[in-house]
Amino acid sequence: MENKISKYFKYAIGEIILVVIGILIALQINNWNISKQDAIFERKILFDLKKSIENDLKQFKETELRVVRRDQAIDTILLYRNNRISLSEDELRKYNGRVGLGILLSYDKAVFETLKTSGLQKVTSDTLKEVITRHYEVRLPRFQEFIDDNYNYYKPLMDKSNEKLKQIGFYESYFEPDEDSTRYYIRRHYDFSKIFTKEYKEHLLLNSEYKKADWGRIRGAIRYTKQVLKLLNKEIESRYQDEL
Repeated sequence: MENKISKYFKYAIGEIILVVIGILIALQINNWNISKQDAIFERKILFDLKKSIENDLKQFKETELRVVRRDQAIDTILLYRNNRISLSEDELRKYNGRVGLGILLSYDKAVFETLKTSGLQKVTSDTLKEVITRHYEVRLPRFQEFIDDNYNYYKPLMDKSNEKLKQIGFYESYFEPDEDSTRYYIRRHYDFSKIFTKEYKEHLLLNSEYKKADWGRIRGAIRYTKQVLKLLNKEIESRYQDEL
């Protein structure tokens, strides 16, 4: 009888040990699957971030180009006012249009928001994680807020300046139909002799001040975005060299 109990007890212990081992193996496999899924997610999110940041950088450079064109247009018209150069009516129209180019800064946060939702801890590099978070939650919002505030400050002044130009007869708006006369577009007729007035000079000065206030922030956004992209590329190259 005692032998049967002993055998049963040993059998039960063995069964328990097998169950425990099975559970541990299952947990290990589950943890391995989770780690594998996290690695796949991290790879995808890093490449998606790279593409998103490259697109943002391209957009920032295009915005900088708008500022450069505004600056060049102001300088060109000032030279024309001082009889240093000659400009055709088409050239005057082009440069006058560039003087009033609006400046806004926008960027794509979709990939970063996906990363936040899924878990920033899935990015294994603490340095990269900190830099990316600061880029999207501190630096870019600050640049954008400053430029937006600057726009909101200068917009009423620009509207007032444009109204003055209209009052002195610098431009007159009119409707122009399309070829089928089914749609109408607002056009402007300009009297470019008014470029030599003090009102137009004040208009140039106001736009120059607006440009100057934005330029440093836009360059800052480009500079910091390049730094983030450089760090991100370094991480990708060190870990996924075979896929590049």
